[in-house]
Amino acid sequence: MHFIVFLILCFIFYSAVSGFLQSLAKNGNFDKKNYENLNFNEAKFIIALVAKVAKSDGRINHEEADLISALLDDLISHFGGGKTERDALKEIFNFEKTSNNKAFNIAFEYQKSCKISQSRKLEILNFLFNLAYVDGEFSSAEREILNEICDGFEFNEILKREIFDRFEIFFRARNFGNFGYEKHYENSNGYDDYKSHQKSPYEILGVSENADFNEIKAKYRELVKKYHPDILMGKGASEQTIQEATKKLQEINEAYEILKEKYGK
Repeated sequence: MHFIVFLILCFIFYSAVSGFLQSLAKNGNFDKKNYENLNFNEAKFIIALVAKVAKSDGRINHEEADLISALLDDLISHFGGGKTERDALKEIFNFEKTSNNKAFNIAFEYQKSCKISQSRKLEILNFLFNLAYVDGEFSSAEREILNEICDGFEFNEILKREIFDRFEIFFRARNFGNFGYEKHYENSNGYDDYKSHQKSPYEILGVSENADFNEIKAKYRELVKKYHPDILMGKGASEQTIQEATKKLQEINEAYEILKEKYGK
């Protein structure tokens, strides 16, 4: 799967689903400021659910790892914790990745012990859907885990179906868009064509033309973490900032794809 089209559609997905969930929670306080009242006990439940979703398909890729790292930082900043609390949350994450504890049980206990509102549940679920989709795929295992979480949150079948249906619309759109992107690349002439029409991919990535591929790869990952829209969303960035970052990341990914081809990777 090419990453560029995924990033575009991921942003579209987030914007549309956010608006959808806000309409569902119109009688509540659907606002990122809700997280300002987050405490460590609630953060433990959130990170446990994240672990279940992230590992449900059997692996955690670099995009998911970056998003989870950003979430840990965000959780810590909201309840005023430090390194000790972050390490504790990371330990919970690592434990829940492999534990037999059901996502349903975690979600059910979370909503009961923390008495979270419907709008808070929808905010958490929105993030978990984005996490499941961050690699551009939505596996049956991820679907099952998210379904468990919905049940644990005691969502009725109508609400649950609406959430999943809306997500599926954008998942299908991602597949359609990816086809178009692949076709475009089949008709391109590789690095020479890119070089003749745009600035150097080395310049875009901020590396010298003498750099080896390991250096290029490391720089690429650094830039992805900096401009990834999901990470910026998790930090509460504005819509304009996310749009600008998405465009920037398109350029970064195109440059990286060109250099991968040039280096035979």
